[in-house]
This record gives sequence, structure tokens and C-alpha cells, in this order.
Amino acid sequence: MNTLTNLLKDHQIGTWCKRAAWFVLIIGLVEIALTIYNDTRQFGFDGQPFTLTELLQILGFGLGFLPSVLFYFFILYAAGAVVNHIVGTQAMDDEEDEDQTMDDEADEDQDVALHQ
Repeated sequence: MNTLTNLLKDHQIGTWCKRAAWFVLIIGLVEIALTIYNDTRQFGFDGQPFTLTELLQILGFGLGFLPSVLFYFFILYAAGAVVNHIVGTQAMDDEEDEDQTMDDEADEDQDVALHQ
């Protein structure tokens, strides 16, 4: 549990979520490109040029993956941004509490010194 807390404080979880989002996007785009390439090989086996209908059909097969790829990209990236924001806000609150505590202790020390 302590390791997870340290990863959160170091913004590692949010960073890795954002990196995973880019990884998912790259893999998805490669998958789309390979699907389109594979479909062109299957439709173009007789060596004739593609008709507009065949070309649209090939693009439809390949681009069918795009919404899910974009969905997973945005979900992972948003999760990383939210985690970084929450941890960053919490870290700023902790620093403000520490500063306030130090200021209170300094005020108490001054009051003690004045009363002596």
C-alpha cells in the first residue's frame, strides 16, 4: 500500500495512464492501417483497379475500429489527468497545511519570547 501511495505522490500513475493512452492509440492506428492493407490485398486479387464502392467498403472495414480506439485513448488519458489533478491538489493542500503549521509554531515561539 505504501508503494501505491508513493506512486500517487510522484504522479507516476497519472503519467503511466497517459503513456498507455498513447500506446493504445498507436497500436489501434497500426491495426487500422493493417486492416485496410489486408482488405486491399483481398479485393485486389485480380489486378483490376478498385471501384468507388470497393474503396468505400475497404475504408469502412478499416475505420470500424476507430471509435473504440479513440474511446479507450480518451478514457485512459482522462483518467491520468484526473489522477494527476487530484494528487496535485492534495499535495498542494498538504504543503499549505505544513506552511500554516510552521507559521503557527513561529507565532507561538514569538509569543513565548515576548512574555519572558
